[in-house]
Amino acid sequence: MSHQKVYSEVVYTITPISLVEIDKLIEALDRNEYNDENYYREVLKNWRNGDFTNAIEVHNKIWEEDAGEVGKATRFRTAEEENQFVQKHFSGYIESHVNEKGYEIIYGIGE
Repeated sequence: MSHQKVYSEVVYTITPISLVEIDKLIEALDRNEYNDENYYREVLKNWRNGDFTNAIEVHNKIWEEDAGEVGKATRFRTAEEENQFVQKHFSGYIESHVNEKGYEIIYGIGE
């Protein structure tokens, strides 16, 4: 999901950031035991509330755990880049809302 928010030279998987997808990951944490489970619960709680300030850190943590060689996140996408990414990959599956902090959050709508 982080590819929607961060830029990397190579993108292997594309999953929309959506409340549905976030909830699926939370449910997976509930059903299984994972390394750094508390870390990921906190990440998903923040993402569910529209706080993606740690998206580069999270992306690169997962990338390193998967022994990544290419695809490390180097920066956040600009708002325009994110909008283009969402339109290209999730066209027809988009919703947005403004959170309590006044930030517009764009989600791909999960299936």
